Amino acid sequence: MFNYLIAALIGAMSAVLANRNIAVYNDGFRPVYTEYLNGRMDRKALAATSFAVSIGLIIGFAFTNSIAMGIVIIHTYLLMGDIIGTWFPDDKKGLILSAIAGALWGIAVV
Repeated sequence: MFNYLIAALIGAMSAVLANRNIAVYNDGFRPVYTEYLNGRMDRKALAATSFAVSIGLIIGFAFTNSIAMGIVIIHTYLLMGDIIGTWFPDDKKGLILSAIAGALWGIAVV
């Protein structure tokens, strides 16, 4: 039970940090945030870019290695947290929805 709680908290926190524009895990995605914060990119384009930059790494490395090695690699949580956090608007409703979706993702990984 404790594992599920920790996984939910990690998933929720990573999604919330991305949603609030505080932190993202993916190094390749960080420069894109400046475009969004300066108003040269809308939230929909930000979410699409987050998905494009992160999904290959999740599928090709993080999730497959987690399954093969029998351990959870933190990339699986945090890269998807970036994607989930950018899917929702950066308002109060989006904050709550990203926390819920991130927590559900964390539990699903376990």
